[in-house]
Amino acid sequence: PSARVLIMREQAHPLGAVIGHRGCAAHAPENTLDGFAMAAAFGCDAVECDVRLTADGVPVLLHDATFDRTGPGRGRLAARPFSRLPRNGPPTLAAALDAAASLGLGLNIEIKTDLAPGAAARTAAAVGEALRAARRGPPLVVSRFDPAALTPLRAHIPVALLGAERPQAALRRARRMGCAAVHFAGALIDAAVAAGVERAARGRGV
Repeated sequence: PSARVLIMREQAHPLGAVIGHRGCAAHAPENTLDGFAMAAAFGCDAVECDVRLTADGVPVLLHDATFDRTGPGRGRLAARPFSRLPRNGPPTLAAALDAAASLGLGLNIEIKTDLAPGAAARTAAAVGEALRAARRGPPLVVSRFDPAALTPLRAHIPVALLGAERPQAALRRARRMGCAAVHFAGALIDAAVAAGVERAARGRGV
């Protein structure tokens, strides 16, 4: 999977400098607790994971809308209640929070949804409920391409914008929306651009 470059203020962002993508997707199945453990073994400060809702509103770790690419099985996650997921299916966000805390990892939760009206808000609400119910919580940030849906979480958790536009435009939008960080797709940025974006981000308080 494509890398992401994270630009952040160290004093406002709790996750550190080395963050495993989808757990440790180059070395373990993506969005799994095994991937979290592998990331910790490699010395990562934190991991990123993708969260979607089952048909009955349980937040679980899955990048795609379907199981077709990653398994187990096939079909849409949103069409299945949690009780009908296979035993070796995607872990719950609750399990991921506990695992990250046990491993000493921060957690970047990227909220994924379909295009149904209100889907992002429902997912954000379910994530917030899982965070409140967690026995212990790792350092967190929640991210999305449209962080407006994350407004209810912003008072308690740092929010990051996933930047698909030009870096300077993304920084301006992040600043307007009160985001703590911008996560750029690796294809949009190289080392020289990253250095310039970081200077601009610090100047804008992002």
